[in-house]
Amino acid sequence: MTTTFDHSGSTFDSFLEEEGILDELETTAIKRVIAWQLAETMKAGQTSKRALIGNNQGSPPQDVEDPFKSHSRRLKNLPKRP
Repeated sequence: MTTTFDHSGSTFDSFLEEEGILDELETTAIKRVIAWQLAETMKAGQTSKRALIGNNQGSPPQDVEDPFKSHSRRLKNLPKRP
């Protein structure tokens, strides 16, 4: 005998929004993804902390790929929330 569950109702996103923490959690998740991507890039030897810091003038080095370009492309490809 199997039991069926009615999964209708609010979504997890709507629950988080009702609790007032959706934006905070999304921001934290994005920051964690960016940090992970930077760590993976550094681990693969494609860049270093020194290259990310750049020179003392504060302008980014020209030979380092912008890690946020691929991140923004991935965010654009995510499905929209209902």
